[in-house]
Amino acid sequence: MELVEELSKKGTFGVLISRLCPMTLGHQKLIELLMQAFGDDYIVFLGSSNNKISMPDFFSHKERSTFAKIVFPNLRIIGLPDYGNNEEWFGALEEYLAVAGAQGREVVFVAGSFEDVEWFHQTGRNVFTIDRYSGEHTPRISGSQVRSALIERQTLEGLLDQRLIVPVQTLFDAKWPDFLKHRA
Repeated sequence: MELVEELSKKGTFGVLISRLCPMTLGHQKLIELLMQAFGDDYIVFLGSSNNKISMPDFFSHKERSTFAKIVFPNLRIIGLPDYGNNEEWFGALEEYLAVAGAQGREVVFVAGSFEDVEWFHQTGRNVFTIDRYSGEHTPRISGSQVRSALIERQTLEGLLDQRLIVPVQTLFDAKWPDFLKHRA
């Protein structure tokens, strides 16, 4: 609860930008903290929503959004495409934030590591970092670990919410052969 209190003191509108490819237990914890700290005054941006399917972006925007909504049915989530440069990207982000109701609010960007938001710091944005690799506040899990487990046919227990294991595994299994065929 102390982390929620600390986060809520940093601003009046919370933002998480993540690829959620797929949503791990670590991502889930960050979203829970965001929702607890800001109630309905938050938005989750699904990053790289326009990228072609690749290993880091294996699941489409719609698939990733669907997974997130299995766990959080009322999640306020929107795709955030990649742009040609940071200036364009930040310009679009400001437009999205205005539509989300954050205009004129003290926005705080929640991140799982300093590297995730280093350029946010460089542009003077209000950032609250919860070290996702320490294991102190969130489980030590990355999307890369989950994708590796999927490829190696290892268990997803302890990596994903129980409600996501079957849908993620099933979709991965359906897409993997085609992915390999087009990758070669």
